Amino acid sequence: LVPVYGMSGAALATVLSNLAVLILLVRESRGLSLLDFEFIKSWQILFSALVMGIVLSFLNPANLITKLAAIFLGAGIYFALLFLTKVFNKKELGILKPLFQFKLRNL
Repeated sequence: LVPVYGMSGAALATVLSNLAVLILLVRESRGLSLLDFEFIKSWQILFSALVMGIVLSFLNPANLITKLAAIFLGAGIYFALLFLTKVFNKKELGILKPLFQFKLRNL
């Protein structure tokens, strides 16, 4: 697909191969519990991603600095919403806490 259609062919080949892998994995893992949906909290993650996308859709960055600012703004909004919707449990926050303390001590 790549020699004939170029970038669009590469994108299509990637999507089709990932879809084939997904179908094969689902078929082979019937009866197994692949994901614990209560642990993942997919609705909170989806909500956070949608709000971030809506906020960023109003931005139109023109140069490199504004594009980088939009990326950091999007990441900040997303992670703030993940914390506000309590996606992370206490064990996960316990793992992250020393990382933030290390950064603050070194500043």
